[in-house]
Order: sequence, then C-alpha cells, then structure tokens
Amino acid sequence: MSSERMHRVTLRPVEIESDVHLLYRWLGDAHVNRWYREGEHTIENYRLRFAPEPTTRKFIIEIDAEPAGYLQAYRLSDEPAYATQLELGHDAVSIDLFLGEATFRGAGWGSVVLQAALEQIVFGEMAAEWACINPDPENVRAVKSYEKAGFGGDRVVWVQDDAPENTGYERIMLLSRDEFRRTRGL
Repeated sequence: MSSERMHRVTLRPVEIESDVHLLYRWLGDAHVNRWYREGEHTIENYRLRFAPEPTTRKFIIEIDAEPAGYLQAYRLSDEPAYATQLELGHDAVSIDLFLGEATFRGAGWGSVVLQAALEQIVFGEMAAEWACINPDPENVRAVKSYEKAGFGGDRVVWVQDDAPENTGYERIMLLSRDEFRRTRGL
C-alpha cells in the first residue's frame, strides 16, 4: 500500500457544531445508512451521538483536505458488555468507520484510511496491542477493504445492543500491532 496515498489522509477530531451537518448528510445516504445506523435521522440525534465522549476518539476523515467520512476508535475494555459478547480474550481498540462521500467509495480509500488510522491512532497514540473491526458479514466491500488493510478472521457473532439499530451479526476481524508493523516493514 502506497505510503504516498496514506499521507493524503488526515484524521481530525470531530467538531460537533460544524460537522453535524456533514454527518447528517452522510448518514442520510442509503449506502452509508445500510451499514452504519445511529438511530433517528435528525440533526439533534447526531449532535448527541457524535458529541465528545471521554472513552471514544471521534474523527472526520479528510482526503486531500476534503471531508470524506467518519472514524471512531475506543478500547473494548471501556465497553465491557460489548467486549464480553465478542469473546476476544484480550483487550483491543475497536474501530468503526464509513466513507460518506460517494466519490471516495470503491476507489481503494477504505483500506488506506484504515492503515492511516492504525499507524497514527490505534497503534500510535493509543499504543494498542490489538485492533478490532467488526463489519456486518454481508458488507462484502468493507470486509475486503479490511482484509486488504491486514485484518483477518471469519468468526461471526450475534451482538445484542441497547439500541436496536446496533443489534445484529458482526464478523470479528483482528490485527495485532506486531503483524501490522511486520507487514509495514516497521
């Protein structure tokens, strides 16, 4: 994967008041909403859902300084009920993301964004031993993108969440810091 392309990716913290309209537009897109649901499609709901939290790092993905999508990272140990359902046996930083701008989808940016997030945030600032990403098993495009970024695993689990829109099957995909560094030549 071209490090030149990775350098075109910036992850900047969400600024809720200025970014909520982007999130609203992106989550109103049928392709995004099919895989990434955050409850009622209203500005006020998204203001609450994407507001700063002490345990979750939230970012707007920018590619060539253009807003392209959303990414969040959090330690599974900060979500014990979810971590128990995943049955990983070790702590990891979990990542959720979507590309909201259609022009960046299907062009190989998902894996590039994920590699940048792993290098800068997950294995960098957060110093995680493991990264975890858990797409819907039917989201074939996402699964292939995550595999291209180095993630593996085909175990599927049913996850029950307090929010009905976040309940369903998830494919558990993991990547160790050591494997990431080995494949990146670090």
